[in-house]
Amino acid sequence: MHTSTRRSPGRLLGALLVSGALLLGGCGVRLDGPPPEVPSPEPGEILRQEAALETAEILALAEAAGADAQASGATGDVPGDLAHIASDATTHLTDLGGVWTAPPRPSATDGTDSGEEPTDAGTTPSGPVTGADVLDALEGSTAVDRAADPDADADLATLLASIAINRALWAAELRADLGLSDVPDGTADPATAELDIPDTLPASAAPVVRTLDALGYTQEVIAARGDEAERSEAAGAAVTLRDMAEDVAIAAGIDGTDADPRAAAYSIDTEDLQGARATLIAELLPGWLAQVPDTEGADRAPLIALATQAAFLSQDPDLRVATYPGLG
Repeated sequence: MHTSTRRSPGRLLGALLVSGALLLGGCGVRLDGPPPEVPSPEPGEILRQEAALETAEILALAEAAGADAQASGATGDVPGDLAHIASDATTHLTDLGGVWTAPPRPSATDGTDSGEEPTDAGTTPSGPVTGADVLDALEGSTAVDRAADPDADADLATLLASIAINRALWAAELRADLGLSDVPDGTADPATAELDIPDTLPASAAPVVRTLDALGYTQEVIAARGDEAERSEAAGAAVTLRDMAEDVAIAAGIDGTDADPRAAAYSIDTEDLQGARATLIAELLPGWLAQVPDTEGADRAPLIALATQAAFLSQDPDLRVATYPGLG
């Protein structure tokens, strides 16, 4: 909360009002009344509060599970996963503005504390917590739904989209380290899922068009130089990527215009084609995520799915999951 440092008119007016209240009180005039009502939150603030509460729950679970893992002397990657998940949740909670708690309400008769407890700012697990509990919370996160809500402004939607991707990556990592290979609901691997391009995208999606088309070109070169076994797969990927570039160009309204960045060939490192491919794939995540602020709420969910797929494709298994994937 911002506190003003101005000291003249407002302070003087406040002093006069206090003095007036004392004088009226001495004359037997009562100014007692009910305490002012807490302002009703705007829809965007409700979304932010819900996101903060979910984040606080994930933080509490990860911390509790991590403490239990340390106390039991657990080894392997799970304790480290839990520590990083808790660390990321702490940062997310701070950047979301924390959980709002109602201040103590003054009494309607004497202005003193009414004794009502403020809303609990977090969640304290009531019993032992395991890594599987944290996994359930990550996989059950509703960050994507809130990012796609029309009441989420551009900044909140972008923040929640990146948080959702962070949780998806950590869920996959934690699931693997817990030795749980099968996803209960049969969800496909995000890296291999067939995803739809939104029907409408902002014209600022031009860099994504170029990246997809350049990836298609790179796959064509890989197919031309590869052996028979990899030629078919690379050629098929090239067609898919070129088609995706076409779909994005049409959705963004730049197909065949001067703003269409596609070319017949691209300058790539032909001595390191896999490296060139990896570099282009890494451009997709921030490219997709950059479209979220200017996209209508209903179209944000498929965009976030595409960004999540790009995150899985570009995630180095030897590197820690970024706190804010796609946002630097």
